[in-house]
Amino acid sequence: MNRRYKMLLGFMKKRITEAGSDPMSEIEIMLESTWDLTMTHSVKNEVPEARAVNAFNNFFKKLNRTITSLLRNIVALAALAPELTAFSKTFRQLAGEQEAKVADIAEAGDRISLGVEDISTSTGELNQNFTAMKVDLETAMNQGKLSMAGFNEIKSQVSILVDTIQVLRENSALIGSISDTINAISDETNILSLNARIEAARGQSDGKGFKVIAEEVGLLAKQSKAATNDIKARLELLGEKIAATITAVETVEQHVAACERQILDANMSMEHVYSQFIPLSKSLDTISCATQQQAKNIKWITFNIDEIKVSARHQTADVNTILTIANRVASACDGMVTDAGGFHISGHASAKAAALEMARNTDIASGKRNIREKTLMTFLDRFPFVELAYITDTEGRQVISNIYAKTLAGRKGLTKGIGSDWSGKEWFTKALSNNAPFISKVYRSSATREFCFTVSLPLRHASGNTVGVIGIDVNFRDILEI
Repeated sequence: MNRRYKMLLGFMKKRITEAGSDPMSEIEIMLESTWDLTMTHSVKNEVPEARAVNAFNNFFKKLNRTITSLLRNIVALAALAPELTAFSKTFRQLAGEQEAKVADIAEAGDRISLGVEDISTSTGELNQNFTAMKVDLETAMNQGKLSMAGFNEIKSQVSILVDTIQVLRENSALIGSISDTINAISDETNILSLNARIEAARGQSDGKGFKVIAEEVGLLAKQSKAATNDIKARLELLGEKIAATITAVETVEQHVAACERQILDANMSMEHVYSQFIPLSKSLDTISCATQQQAKNIKWITFNIDEIKVSARHQTADVNTILTIANRVASACDGMVTDAGGFHISGHASAKAAALEMARNTDIASGKRNIREKTLMTFLDRFPFVELAYITDTEGRQVISNIYAKTLAGRKGLTKGIGSDWSGKEWFTKALSNNAPFISKVYRSSATREFCFTVSLPLRHASGNTVGVIGIDVNFRDILEI
């Protein structure tokens, strides 16, 4: 305690009159230990120190209100700290999952980008192949047209050849007719030559010259007949050749016509293929352009995903920072509440009064286990700031089950407690040794995670003998509202 306060208290104690109590001694004792801000000291007004005592009373009264308000805000903040911590942990987990998903999306985006690039490359190559095929197809169509023109020329020449052979055939037939006429004339000439020789034989000497002429004419007739027969034989052979040639030419003409039809069909097929190929080529160009644009879009998306990855990492780091801050806030709030718990405020007095009322109840002091438990349940309904009540024997062994407030019903982590050994706990030893109520410092309950403090005091039988210790755990937040 500050040296000046001690000097002031020492001076005031010397001025206290013999009559009445010594409030300054009580204040000094309180200041050396726990500050019970609800304590009020009285002194006669005519005593010189009355003003100082009243000043201390007013100071403690205002301090009580201030500390209560401060603790109320600190406890409210401390109550938010675990929620903030839990939220931060959840958010960190979600941020981690989000970061992992973004990484998966980025990896998938890379795969898609590579796939689109492969498709774009393949589409480009296919487009080049289609362009080459288009050129080849156009060349083939032009060649087909040229072939068609050539076959038309061949067809025309074959027609001319057929006509020429037909004329040759007709001329050959005419020559054959002339040869027949010459052959007939040769036969008649031969007959006339024979008759002339007969007549020359009759004329004897006068017919010798005529005989020579007749013989020459007969020889000429024979030669003409032989030549005519040779010409006829040759004309017959020529006729056969002409007939064979006509047959061959007709076959050639048929083949030319068939080839013409085939070339015409081939040209029509190529034109049909070309007509189908043009829109396909245009579609392929469109696909190629779209694929290239899609590749650009994928790269842009991948870039944005990378930005999101960076943001997600920063977000995770920020969440970790928030979690660290939340843990620091929770730790600081716990420290502030436990430190400020050294002040006993109005709520402490209410909790102490509730414990005293329970201890004075005969059913609780000396009743059987089931009666004690039922009675304590009734008291917990009356005092909602009490979370837990329990009773031990004089050895520190718990003799009833833990009696919890109804608001805690069904909460996980609550234990029965019966049979537990609390002989080493301060709330048991202090209450039993001092034979007076004990109020602990503020702490966090392991079961409810709320700020609590324990009030304990000895239980006495009607005979005055101590039979055990009763303890109640009080919710610190609730008593701040009293």
